[in-house]
Amino acid sequence: SDEDWKNEYFKKNPGADSNSDGNLSWAELKAHKEKASNAPPQNTSSPSESLRTEGVFSKNAEGNTIFTNSNDGQVYYAIKEIGEQVTGHLDQTVTVNARVKPATSGKVMMMVYLLGFKD
Repeated sequence: SDEDWKNEYFKKNPGADSNSDGNLSWAELKAHKEKASNAPPQNTSSPSESLRTEGVFSKNAEGNTIFTNSNDGQVYYAIKEIGEQVTGHLDQTVTVNARVKPATSGKVMMMVYLLGFKD
């Protein structure tokens, strides 16, 4: 029913109860939905951070291009485009200037933009 749908919406969006009376009116629901549809989209990806260091690009067992930081051993997974850029420099120590950020899983770091590198 419509009431069930409204109650379900209220459970998921308790902030829709604009007068905080514990009940969601149809007017409050309509106002909340309009506000939500006009809100700018939220950027859910993590911001990237700068990485300037020496290290080595190589391929792991799965064939992914990875960068291992010479200073601390941290491994960064390179996105496909970076892997293509560094193919001729695999297994050589290089200095990189790159942007890195956590993968969506949060378990590994990704190299998402290569500003430059030199042998």
